[in-house]
Amino acid sequence: MSLRVLLQWGSALMEQPGAATSLLIVLFIIPIGLFFIMFGFKTKTKLHLPPSPPNKLPILGHLFQIGRLPHVNLQRLARKHGSLMLLYLGNIPLLVVSSAELAKEIFHTHDHVFASRPFMYVAKKFSYNYKDFAFTPYGEYWKQMRKICVLQLLNAKRIHSFRSIRTEEVAAMLDKISSGSGGTSNLSSPSSSPDDKSYVAVDLTGILMSFTSDVICRVALGRKYSDEEMIGRKFGDMVRDMFCLFSVENVGDFIPWLSWVNNFNGLYRKVDKTFKEFDGFLDVVVEEHIQGRKKRASLLSTSSDCTTEEDFVDVLLGIHECGGSTGDLLEKDNIKAIVLNMEGGSKVINDELNFQVRFELGETSMSYEDDIEEPNNMMKTSITPFVLAFSNLSYSLNTGEAREGEILAILGPSGSGKSTLLDALANRISTKSLKGSVTMNGETLEVGVLKMISAYVMQDDLLFPMLTVEETLMFSAEFRLPRSFSKTKKMARVQAVIDELGLRNAANTLIGDEGHRGISGGERRRVSIGVDIIHDPIMLFLDEPISGLDSSCAYMVVKVLQRIARTGRIVIMSVHQPSSRVVGLLDQMIFLSQGETVYYGSPTHLSLFLSDFGHPIPENEDRAEFMLDLYSGLESIPGGTKSIVEFNKLRQKLVNNQQFNSDYSNGLRVSIKQAIISRGKLNDSINVIDVAQTSTISKFANPFWVEIVILVKRSLTNSKRVPKVFMLQIGGVVFIGCILASVYWQLDKTGRGIEERIGFFAFIVTTIFFCSTDVLAVFLQERYIFMRETTYNSYRRSSYVLYHSILVIPSLFIFSILLASLTFLPVGLDGGFSSFLFYFFAIFASFWSANSLVSLVSGLVSQVTLGYIVVMPLIGSFLHLSGFFINRDRIPSYWIWFHYISAVKYPYQAILLNEFDKPNMCLLEGVAPDRSCLLFGLDIVRKEDATDLSKWSCFWITLAMGVFYRILLYISLLFGSRNKRK
Repeated sequence: MSLRVLLQWGSALMEQPGAATSLLIVLFIIPIGLFFIMFGFKTKTKLHLPPSPPNKLPILGHLFQIGRLPHVNLQRLARKHGSLMLLYLGNIPLLVVSSAELAKEIFHTHDHVFASRPFMYVAKKFSYNYKDFAFTPYGEYWKQMRKICVLQLLNAKRIHSFRSIRTEEVAAMLDKISSGSGGTSNLSSPSSSPDDKSYVAVDLTGILMSFTSDVICRVALGRKYSDEEMIGRKFGDMVRDMFCLFSVENVGDFIPWLSWVNNFNGLYRKVDKTFKEFDGFLDVVVEEHIQGRKKRASLLSTSSDCTTEEDFVDVLLGIHECGGSTGDLLEKDNIKAIVLNMEGGSKVINDELNFQVRFELGETSMSYEDDIEEPNNMMKTSITPFVLAFSNLSYSLNTGEAREGEILAILGPSGSGKSTLLDALANRISTKSLKGSVTMNGETLEVGVLKMISAYVMQDDLLFPMLTVEETLMFSAEFRLPRSFSKTKKMARVQAVIDELGLRNAANTLIGDEGHRGISGGERRRVSIGVDIIHDPIMLFLDEPISGLDSSCAYMVVKVLQRIARTGRIVIMSVHQPSSRVVGLLDQMIFLSQGETVYYGSPTHLSLFLSDFGHPIPENEDRAEFMLDLYSGLESIPGGTKSIVEFNKLRQKLVNNQQFNSDYSNGLRVSIKQAIISRGKLNDSINVIDVAQTSTISKFANPFWVEIVILVKRSLTNSKRVPKVFMLQIGGVVFIGCILASVYWQLDKTGRGIEERIGFFAFIVTTIFFCSTDVLAVFLQERYIFMRETTYNSYRRSSYVLYHSILVIPSLFIFSILLASLTFLPVGLDGGFSSFLFYFFAIFASFWSANSLVSLVSGLVSQVTLGYIVVMPLIGSFLHLSGFFINRDRIPSYWIWFHYISAVKYPYQAILLNEFDKPNMCLLEGVAPDRSCLLFGLDIVRKEDATDLSKWSCFWITLAMGVFYRILLYISLLFGSRNKRK
């Protein structure tokens, strides 16, 4: 049956004028569409493994790429291949995870798979053939060992009982440091010079190693060995040898069949020697404890308790003596293996202490080298500081200031006015509804200047999901940095921001979304900050930047903001309820309650403020939480917060002269624009002479055509990583074309066939309009990104509309040629190649007009659901009054205007005229002998009342309507996306 249909179709094709050309078009387009459908969605049977670096060698795998600095080389590979990477170390597959978020998800979902440590020869030897709990594989034995450690060795009561040991050892450590430094009391004084002769070098690494070893030995073994010179030195040598063996590269661990090499390189001999020494030492320790327990038992005439002994060896021996399923597991070798695990913990603790000490000392020394001074010292330099002052705003606020180099945090419960105050300071509230003044260095800022020198980070992370971190920041740099900056300078700025925000490990990772794995939540927040500070703004506003983050990520974000502030910026942010660690990073705080200030000042003065108010902070209570709880409770009482508000006003009056009549506010006599230039801000995007003479600053960094190029490039980069979207669109067009071709197959020229042709014309145009509604979701997905970027002049709104218009033309062209090729000849439309060409033009104009109409609707509404509610009835009304269901002369006069603005009327009429508006076209011939024509094509045109316009007029009107919709879209974006509160 299908073969006969194909033969009929082929013969019909050859009978048509221009059939050969049309056939070539069909034969060319259909295979392309089928290729996309078949191969674009082909399910791969191979495993979906993470990316793996190339150049994998036989036997070695990727071992040669690890090198002697694995952490450095793994970081380099992760930058190139992503946060999830599969390596092969010889025969051993290794999953490398370089993202905290991914690691958390993996261990949460696949905890059992990754619970066991890899099998290593050295670990097997020192764990007495996996009789410990650190290296033993996950299973029933590991669960029993974990139970012993958690419930018996490391329970809260026992840890508390070791407090005296820790206190004594800390005191001993401080004595060593003091004696080693000659008793100097200014060892870490920041006021002392590193070249001061009073400084004496102290081996902190050795002291910390001795401290951790002594604490662990006293807790686990009941005594420390550092006080006995010979035994202590031997014990220290054994511990160091053991840890050195764990770090030795053992080829047998990666390539088991090459383990015989260790017989020649001496590894097995060294492992056996060190293990025998440790085993002998532990034998003596365990035997001493056994004898000690026997003596105590005989003296007390009772058996030892199972759980109340002083050290870990006693506890384990007690559990063994008490028997039971757990006690039977604890033989002598098991006890020695667990004790070795504890001793191994001393190395981990020591490394952590060393890192913390070096980090703190390194951070202090950095401040000397980089000359990062405190804000008060910064104000004394010759460079004019920036101070944002606000007074008498609608919140009953007293005068306040946000200073350069400081973080000002606005705190309060939900509904207290945090975001509104932040918006007022950032000029995001209409001036008609805002009272008071906001100045910088005593001058009222022009809107254009404020946009140029400030940035606003919204609470939601508005980023393109399929761009990498580096690409996101690079596109932001191309928008915000002047065109005079070279590509190299822009890239250098991007790299500097990546380092400043601590995003180096995630630089080449996709942002990601719900359907695509990407960076973590904390990293997304830092990328959002980076997008807005790429142009080096003076002021940075952030709306609840740590909301939704865990305490660690929140601390990291605020730590980054502190570094940003210390480089000479004003940072103002709203915070809901910060942790004590976050509060420690803040410089100034404003507590709000129902739009009124209940406290303004430094976090360090908050305790004194509350004490003076009569509510001292209890011991060990977080000050910020106590403050929030205090006035939140007062809010529940009518007029309850009035007392604390009035107390704050009185306090502000007392310190007002000292605080706000300083050089910060009144002693600055330099124009704000000159101050901006003197600080090196905007020096390439504005002209110093022009500023001095005209006091104007260019709004945008690039001309509009450069903005269009950047927008197109960004969109293509984001879209090419999800090609299935475009393939689905092509598949949908091909599917619709095939359905229409098969339903309206080779329509004849009888009366019924003519009615079916007209119905086909109306249906194909309407289908095009309904298929274009997918634009709603695409535009609304980018809406808030567009609002954020245009609010601070990243690009013009006109550039966005032009870019959006240009970008859709190629895809609309492809959809049009596919749909025209799949329907023109199969339906049996008349006219040859010229008619086919106009048919294609009419379909393209329909796609263009439909896409523009839906884009306009998406610019007017804020939700996809609302968009569908508007666009679906609108398209239905356009179809109903297009002239298909009811002729023009039958439409009521009060609805005739809707007929002429119908977007469906003109493409429908154009295709109708293309088929029937031919002078010599005869649709129905008479009977012999004269065979005169009974029905002409023009008769159908007059019957459908389509004589008012030619087909080319309808075509141009359709295109013009698309342009008109785009102009209306621009107007709606111009006035509807100001991103300001009323």
